[in-house]
Amino acid sequence: MSALPLLDPELASPTRVDRATSQRLACAIGAEDRGCYRNALRALPRLVDATYVEGVVVIDNGLKFDHAWLHSAAGVVDPTPAYAAMPEQACTYFPGPRWTLGDVHALFSPEQDDIDTPLLQPDISDSPHRQAWITATLAAFRHVSALHLQQTGRPAIPAEHHASMLDALIGSYWADRVREGHGSHGQPTTAALQC
Repeated sequence: MSALPLLDPELASPTRVDRATSQRLACAIGAEDRGCYRNALRALPRLVDATYVEGVVVIDNGLKFDHAWLHSAAGVVDPTPAYAAMPEQACTYFPGPRWTLGDVHALFSPEQDDIDTPLLQPDISDSPHRQAWITATLAAFRHVSALHLQQTGRPAIPAEHHASMLDALIGSYWADRVREGHGSHGQPTTAALQC
């Protein structure tokens, strides 16, 4: 079986992260590790012209996590403490769907005391947001495969597994997300952010 070009290894450049703003916002909102979706949503009103982003982050060791952050003119702003405290160029971010503050306000009534996260939900499976998530996830898999290829000389995803990988991304992923409580909420191991 020949390799599918969508999953051929492709190394992406590390992402520019505004660490100072990330750390300032993390402290200001009392951000918690393992709470990236809530952290980003709580920080959104504090950063003019930012958008809330759900996507995938890959740590330089090849670990891949579903994640949420903000994007502004300065680049990525990540108010989750474990990521805000990471050294420069330790992560590569693959943005999926984005929401403005107005979009977020339109999704929730003022009476709600909690927000169901992530915002990308399985019941909107044919939406442009879902397509953005698939694009981000495919790019992250290609990046992880390229990292693995650099380190071992072998791609992380053998060609014979490409079709099943695509099927999992497009189909069964949604069932797993619902069953497991909406994705991977793992966090990198790093020094704690000092506020």
